[in-house]
Amino acid sequence: MTKRKKHVPKTYRGYQGRAGEEDAGIFLNSVLLDDGYTEKSAELKILITGEISEIERTITEGKCHHVKRMFKAVGKKWEI
Repeated sequence: MTKRKKHVPKTYRGYQGRAGEEDAGIFLNSVLLDDGYTEKSAELKILITGEISEIERTITEGKCHHVKRMFKAVGKKWEI
């Protein structure tokens, strides 16, 4: 475990519904979370596209349930 102040890149891999390049583009911009916090932009890699897509997300922040909340903010569901 690392403290979020260290800004160490952390990569999360998970699944969601169908993901495409338009989804990757959404995360290149900052995302406003439900608590009013604006998340920094970060890369989203789509590893497998289909009814259930496999994606990878690297962030340097780490608030509670950060990745899940980012996806919820843009209308997607994150599942590990």
